[in-house]
Amino acid sequence: MKRRKAFSLVEIVVVVMILGVLAAIAMPQVRKLAVRADQNSVEYSAKVVRDAIEMYITVNQGSLPGEAGTAEDFLNDLRPFLRTFPTNTIMKSSTVRVQTTGQPLNQARGGTEGWLYDNQTGEFIANMPGAAPPALVPGGPTPVPSL
Repeated sequence: MKRRKAFSLVEIVVVVMILGVLAAIAMPQVRKLAVRADQNSVEYSAKVVRDAIEMYITVNQGSLPGEAGTAEDFLNDLRPFLRTFPTNTIMKSSTVRVQTTGQPLNQARGGTEGWLYDNQTGEFIANMPGAAPPALVPGGPTPVPSL
């Protein structure tokens, strides 16, 4: 009886097909995990900035950061409370668009900025497609993330 020293082409094709099926099953789960990791990162970053806003309000007797209505003013006001301003990992941006109208920020989403802030209400949200992230209203309860 002869002994084989190698795998046949059929055996190799079967193994490759099995690996392909396993990869096709696993890839959607891996992508969902990556998206969820980005969402968690944005939620955490928004919480850090909201905490800095609350500290600014406490130190400055209730006045909101960014009174001049510019992103530079907002960032300068928060600089003592943040080591670095976080990046929105979904939008790949750390820029802030400051709104001065007092209108809900969910209506202002869009553009390329990573964050949205209203200097009349103190609302701060991540600018991202899809579900609306929670907002901060000074004096109100801390919102529960809803992503």
